[in-house]
Amino acid sequence: MIIAIDPGITNCGINLSTKVKDKLKILKTINIAGSRKLREQDEIDAAEAYGERTGKLLRIASAVKDLILENPQVNMIVLEAPFINMRRPLAFASLLEVLHTIKYTVALPNQLKICVVEPKLVKKVFAGNGNAGKEMMREAMEKHVSKGKVILKGFTIEDLSEHEVDAGAVAYTFYFDAPDVKKVTTKNKKKKRG
Repeated sequence: MIIAIDPGITNCGINLSTKVKDKLKILKTINIAGSRKLREQDEIDAAEAYGERTGKLLRIASAVKDLILENPQVNMIVLEAPFINMRRPLAFASLLEVLHTIKYTVALPNQLKICVVEPKLVKKVFAGNGNAGKEMMREAMEKHVSKGKVILKGFTIEDLSEHEVDAGAVAYTFYFDAPDVKKVTTKNKKKKRG
């Protein structure tokens, strides 16, 4: 069982998924959306002390930690790799911060493996086009669900934000048709969590 993440400070798609035979089963999905207003006191305190971004990062890490606590059989976190958008080069820094926050505050303390998947590979494997946009990714999700390759448990495609669709595509890429993904996996010694 894995947690797949489409990282972002403003919007972050997260899902809990597993492979059942030749199908991807998405068990739970979360979109940390808007993140403009911090809600929890620890997030507010962190934002006041270290900047608003820190509070948002804590919210994302907290959601992932909660999934792990609820699902101790999780053995890996798979994230879409940060990329540089030349129109918004500073966005790369926030994507990198999400990745490092998950790595150092969630994966390492819980002795979970972490895997990073290139965005173009995700789009190529999931939608058949390495430059697929958000609409094409949603259409690909609809196709995979209608063909039974992806199973959504307790929700429909209409319930998913574009970021949750992308997190599903990250999980799909990890489980299917992407042998190169295993090459970028970091391994941690597995300890019993308790």
